[in-house]
Amino acid sequence: MLAHSPAEASPMGTVILSRIDEKGEKEDREHSLLLQIGGDSLLAISSVVMGTPHERPVALDLLWKVQFTLYCNSSS
Repeated sequence: MLAHSPAEASPMGTVILSRIDEKGEKEDREHSLLLQIGGDSLLAISSVVMGTPHERPVALDLLWKVQFTLYCNSSS
């Protein structure tokens, strides 16, 4: 769920985490974890899940690029 109103500085949303089996169905219907997230974290997660890149990198994208660059440089 992604919610955004003009009065808010950044979008807010809820992510539901639960275990699923090989068929894609919930293993345990009684236990799930609800997380309230917002800002760059929400935008980064939703873009990965929905497969839509952003016009400009968000903080998490920049962090992954730095980590990847450091890893590549240390491996050579």
